[in-house]
Amino acid sequence: MGAIKWPLIFMAIVGVLAVMMPKQRRGTRGRGKQSACRQEPRTASVPEAPPELVFRSVVKKPMDYGNARFCLKKPTLLSAREQGCYWRLVEHLSPDFIVLAQVGFSQLLSVKGGTGEQNYALFGTMRQKVADFVVCRKDLSVVAVIELDDSSHRGKEEQDKKRDAAVRQAGLLAFRLPNTPGNEPVKNLADVLRRMDAQRGGGVASVASSQ
Repeated sequence: MGAIKWPLIFMAIVGVLAVMMPKQRRGTRGRGKQSACRQEPRTASVPEAPPELVFRSVVKKPMDYGNARFCLKKPTLLSAREQGCYWRLVEHLSPDFIVLAQVGFSQLLSVKGGTGEQNYALFGTMRQKVADFVVCRKDLSVVAVIELDDSSHRGKEEQDKKRDAAVRQAGLLAFRLPNTPGNEPVKNLADVLRRMDAQRGGGVASVASSQ
């Protein structure tokens, strides 16, 4: 029995060592990898943009307009009816006032008080429109807007009311003359304009009386 017992004990010891040795090796390998990772941390490689894409300036190609060229929209700024009204206004409003023709409302009006979107939307209702005549004082401060109601205004009564309301809201006087007015209607308008401007502090009446 003694001869058998010692070989069995030896084999058991060898078996235990054989089981333990791979675990120790695996632990050593893992620690080696971890230390290597600590010593040389990995960094993500980011591809660099070619220098010519970074520093190349953008050159806008000139537009080719072909045979397009500027030309007059119409030979005269005012129609025959508008010219007749214009010269009557100049005759009866001078020398107290200056009369300008075909002035865009975008040069006369601005919008404030609402949000940016609201102001922009309200301004859009007037910015494309044009006043037939604008009356100014000698210092070119604006007094009134005069519209000539010819056949082009038929069926646009509601739009005309909104336009006049916008003019008055801006603190200006709004007048309308029928078709091509004679001297008498324009003379009456000039008298009303002088009187109303004097009441509003324009000082036109006092200047005229001093002359």
